[in-house]
Amino acid sequence: MIAITSDITIKDFSFIVVDYDYEADSWIVERTLFTIPELKSSEYGEAFQANTTVGGGMPSRGITFIDGNTRRYFYIGESDVDGSLSLTEFHLR
Repeated sequence: MIAITSDITIKDFSFIVVDYDYEADSWIVERTLFTIPELKSSEYGEAFQANTTVGGGMPSRGITFIDGNTRRYFYIGESDVDGSLSLTEFHLR
């Protein structure tokens, strides 16, 4: 189970499946698993929760949302040292 919160309200939040295209040398979004129009800031106690697997080497899950007027993409990575999770921003080509 993972929980994602934000310190600001974000628009068009999606939980996505990501993959790395070695030929294009870039990350790609394979498909969207879940979308909500707005994820309110943690000030309102709102969080997105998902039962998912994120381990196993190459990241396969991520999130995308609109921050201001910009769409941003992040994959969910797992530390080899302690298993903690992190969000790493990537850009589509």
